[in-house]
Amino acid sequence: MADESNASDIYRSGEYRVRHPDWHEADAPFKARHIFEMLQRHPFPIATIAEIGCGSGAVLAELSRRLPDVSFFGFDVAPAAIEIARKFESERVHFELRELDQFAGQTFDLAMMIDVFEHVPDYLGFLRQARPLAKRFIFHIPLDLHMQGLWRDAQIDARDGLGHLHYFSEATALRTLEDTGYRVLATQFTAGALQIRSWKRALAAAPRWALFQLSPGLAAKFLGGFSLLVLAEPQREP
Repeated sequence: MADESNASDIYRSGEYRVRHPDWHEADAPFKARHIFEMLQRHPFPIATIAEIGCGSGAVLAELSRRLPDVSFFGFDVAPAAIEIARKFESERVHFELRELDQFAGQTFDLAMMIDVFEHVPDYLGFLRQARPLAKRFIFHIPLDLHMQGLWRDAQIDARDGLGHLHYFSEATALRTLEDTGYRVLATQFTAGALQIRSWKRALAAAPRWALFQLSPGLAAKFLGGFSLLVLAEPQREP
């Protein structure tokens, strides 16, 4: 995540781990699969991948099994997250407690921010500061701005439960990246809300699933439960 002035103390203090003991490790296979599919559809040479705000490290661990010729580096400002991630370390997978302003010119072929900048108070400055880190970027951005969510104030749940400080629709997420100096190369919706673990949830998710099959964009805009996966590259100085 960001430097001392740009990240909440709940990550450094361990409070976030109390709320989420596995640091969302269970979601890693779903996220890694979509990232891998994005890279398969839009290939480019990759020898090194960094994840900024790596959390549990499980996304990098999953990707390392699919990309055997790549070296992976996970960074986070939360000691608790790096402690969890250590179990995934190997010759090709490394984790380090590091701030965004501590890279000193180090660069990677691909940098990822998976559900990260919505947690950062100065998210615009954070995104601008990250631009020199890599030739390509992958962002996974929760789309908390949707009609159903506005009706029931779901953004408050995202803020209190997940630490989201900023809320995005597809349009505002893409404009944010463009305004901070990224050129969007490809996008796709991911349907986290459709990861069904019980028949009750499957029944409740049926309308969302039906609309998603008809139009992912409309499902994200009206019903929520979706995120946007974006492949981008740094461009002009904004």
